Amino acid sequence: MKKSAAATRLWSVGYFFIFTVVCAIQPEPPILGQGCALLKQHIIYCYGGATYTSDANNRHAKTHDTLYALDLQGTSTQVDSWRLVTPRGGSIGPNAAFAFAGLADDVHMIVHGGWGLNDGHTSLINQTGVFSAETENWEIIPMPKKTSPLSEMPAVLDMNKTVWIWSGQAAKGGDRESDVPEPENIRFFFNQQFVANRALFPANSYARLGHSAAFLAAEAAILYFGGLNQTWGIRPIASGVIPSARYFHTTTSVPGTSDIILYGGRAYGTDRPVDDFLRSWSSMGSYRTIVFSSFLVLIVTVLLRMISTLFV
Repeated sequence: MKKSAAATRLWSVGYFFIFTVVCAIQPEPPILGQGCALLKQHIIYCYGGATYTSDANNRHAKTHDTLYALDLQGTSTQVDSWRLVTPRGGSIGPNAAFAFAGLADDVHMIVHGGWGLNDGHTSLINQTGVFSAETENWEIIPMPKKTSPLSEMPAVLDMNKTVWIWSGQAAKGGDRESDVPEPENIRFFFNQQFVANRALFPANSYARLGHSAAFLAAEAAILYFGGLNQTWGIRPIASGVIPSARYFHTTTSVPGTSDIILYGGRAYGTDRPVDDFLRSWSSMGSYRTIVFSSFLVLIVTVLLRMISTLFV
């Protein structure tokens, strides 16, 4: 019998998460705003990110161009075998708070927008890059002229191999503006190529930045969570305590369910994580708090549920 690629990939993610929680070993220095994707079913690549030097102001953060890889094959109880990757064609430059997503071929990762050098005057030159896990090299994807760089927004891969990017913070002359773009600003890529901007949102909706997103396959819908200027929502909250306002958090769909795990996040104007850092959301529209001691039980439960579908 042969393992399906999707099942193997999900098993690897769960395996990585369990032992990362236990060991908490990460590349140095600790950073935020980076992008990570699982490629080739067993290698996690993490690019970029930022560190704060004197305060919690995003404009003072130092961005990085480091690229790390963690091979999950052959790991036992400790995942400390991070490797610093040096792309043969060179780096695409320091960056953080960009949109990123692993692509459907399980080999490429796309990066779009971001803070760039973040020095207040240098514009982001390479708005879009695609990294190949086969060659461990970057390819620059050209963007149409007058396409404004965006930052602090998520990217979501749907079932049709399309990457969707919505909202974020606009940049002009290397300096990020105080206002976020209009909600009609939605970009999408297909087959690693920029397709278009589209106006898909209704009147009286509001853009946001620092939000997260997750694709709900059962309903072919993208759900957005949190961020700044979060004055609208896709769904009403039916029950449960609404999570505290946050940004730079993640949301991940739980395989085989209609649930979404919301993890982490930062309160605006601070460099500290939110207190209610681990929540779950169900398709019924309710939130619940996950007790951290029970989180490994949740992951194990998910993995056991997947075991029955590992072989096809």
